[in-house]
Amino acid sequence: MLSNRKAFTLIELLVVIAIIAILAAILFPVFAQAKEAAKKTLSLSNIKQVTLSQFLYMQDFDDTIAMNRNCNLVVNGVGGQFPCVNGRGYLGWIDLVVPYVKNYGVFKSQSDGVPANLYPAGLESFNGERLQNGIVWNSRPNDERFGGEYRSSYARNNNFANNGTYTSNVGAVTNPSSVILVYSFAANSGGGAGGGEGVPGSTFSIVRRPEIFPAAGTCTAYDNASTGNNRANFFFNLPAYAQVRERAKPSSERYNGVANYGFADGHAKAYKPDQIKGQCQFGFTPIGTETGNGGTPDFRF
Repeated sequence: MLSNRKAFTLIELLVVIAIIAILAAILFPVFAQAKEAAKKTLSLSNIKQVTLSQFLYMQDFDDTIAMNRNCNLVVNGVGGQFPCVNGRGYLGWIDLVVPYVKNYGVFKSQSDGVPANLYPAGLESFNGERLQNGIVWNSRPNDERFGGEYRSSYARNNNFANNGTYTSNVGAVTNPSSVILVYSFAANSGGGAGGGEGVPGSTFSIVRRPEIFPAAGTCTAYDNASTGNNRANFFFNLPAYAQVRERAKPSSERYNGVANYGFADGHAKAYKPDQIKGQCQFGFTPIGTETGNGGTPDFRF
């Protein structure tokens, strides 16, 4: 007796497989973009909290913003009242403001794939204090990890505070709605901008692809050999191992070509890297203290 069962032919199966493959090729990039957009939204919330933590800290410390670190860099044998000590810990700016957000996780973006390296338990600080969190002071030329590295996906505008010697507050900002306070940055320690502090966590500009050079007054492409402090691009000031990661996916393009920024008036917003003006002629003289660019986001005040 003949069977009444029907089956798909080979051609029909191949057609169905081809259709599924075409749909997958169309939809997978869309899903990936949607996932990255969700990460951007979460990070925008994080950076908003980190930005507001700066203001809360200032309320408790006479309107002075949290310094890069609570020890001083030793230069030519001089390190100020609290010199940093190799192999000892110190507190970076994220350690100083974390009580206002209650969670170190706020400082780490889901799109920042470098895992945090925690501070060794029980290690003493530069002044003999026992720290629960912090960063170990030591040179890191080859991505050596002593503790405290890569806890932050965001950096802080270095104009506002530099290891307690030069500090400012948002009251000094000429255009608070356009001057950047906190921003997406290479995975970092949340310290300052020196080699002993891990990947810099407090800078004067952002990391962008080398071919992107924003116009910022008279700023030109960053030149490491220049004495004019052209800081339109921070890329070449990163350690070599961090440059490798940033070339693969610059932090200024972390979320589908944009990054998040927190401003000196407390608001947060995403921008493309070529929409952000870097800083040139930075310093502590009237020439170096620039007034900002009005409605265009930048790092100056």
